[in-house]
Amino acid sequence: MEFGGPFGVSAMMVGFPLLMYYMWIGATYYEGHLPLPGKGQSTSDFFHQLGIMAYDGAFPHLRAWTAYWSFFLFEAVCYIYLPGISVLGKPLPHEGGKQLTYYCSGLWSFYTTIVAATALHLTGVYPLYTILDDFGPLMSVAIISGFLVSIAAYVSALYRGAQHRMTGNHVYDFFMGAELNPRIFGILDFKMFFEVRLPWYILFLVSYAAAARQYEQFGYVTGEVAFVTMAHFLYANACAKGEECIVTTCQKNRFRQQERGKLIERNAFPQLPWQTVENPKVIKTKTGDSILVDGWYGYARKIHYTMDLYFALSWGLITGFGSPFPWFYPAFFAAMITHRALRDIQRCEEKYGKDWQEYKRRVPYLFIPVSYHQKFLEVRLATELTSA
Repeated sequence: MEFGGPFGVSAMMVGFPLLMYYMWIGATYYEGHLPLPGKGQSTSDFFHQLGIMAYDGAFPHLRAWTAYWSFFLFEAVCYIYLPGISVLGKPLPHEGGKQLTYYCSGLWSFYTTIVAATALHLTGVYPLYTILDDFGPLMSVAIISGFLVSIAAYVSALYRGAQHRMTGNHVYDFFMGAELNPRIFGILDFKMFFEVRLPWYILFLVSYAAAARQYEQFGYVTGEVAFVTMAHFLYANACAKGEECIVTTCQKNRFRQQERGKLIERNAFPQLPWQTVENPKVIKTKTGDSILVDGWYGYARKIHYTMDLYFALSWGLITGFGSPFPWFYPAFFAAMITHRALRDIQRCEEKYGKDWQEYKRRVPYLFIPVSYHQKFLEVRLATELTSA
């Protein structure tokens, strides 16, 4: 079992929501500083105080439920009905090599969301900065809704007999997911929907709301907020315009599409000329797969994680060092991608054998093309494999 088994996943499912409340309390009531017990305040009194703050300021009231689920259903409708493209996913061994069709309407959905949010703001129906005023209640609704949707998906998979790779421990299986590719209406893929539309669109809307609040109060938007709004727009836009690449990984997915003769060429803003490598260099493996060793992936095997971490660090740096909370995401992301990369390496070494060793020889770097970084990760992986 991964992630520390049932105990580890239980700790994450309980601990991360509590951490969200802790950081929200710090940002709301402690001017961005860590909430700590006051002088002479007992630990029990301190936690009781935090509980009161969370209840008073983050209670999931009706307005928050209405706003969140209106957005949720609006994005679901956009996913299904707005223009998009269809791509085939990877062959599924447990389905006899069947390939699922993924409908990708993220680009139209994103710009439709921006237009709708702007219209609601300008008409006064739902001013953008209401997101900031109701952030605590909206966060509570999002956390509760996440558990409700997950429970529904888990129970549904068990009822339909669609579970896959179960361990028999309901807590662990619930966290890992019972069904491999959960869908509703045969078109709305849960993983695609929750990876792009909810997190990144909401993140951009929060930044957009901050800019709207500043403009209303001061008549201008500060450089820091303008930068974050631009950065979150570009990131959400990149996820939307390259949604069909999420099925595997951006440049690698275009490579797979090229291999199958199913590459879809389309223009999207901003359009870059080097998104697809022509006649890429590859390693043919004994499994029948090809490993890309060209383009960005000729520099490092997980170069897309390097770019993601660069974005995360930029978002933290623009806020300065007055508060630790903007730095949670870069720290969490760095730990997460390191753990994920180590898991990927272990699986790929087992799958590809000598071909993977040749891949490591051709592309020796994992994240950053410098040797000391690679040696550190290889030593850590060797230690984990030895202890396992």
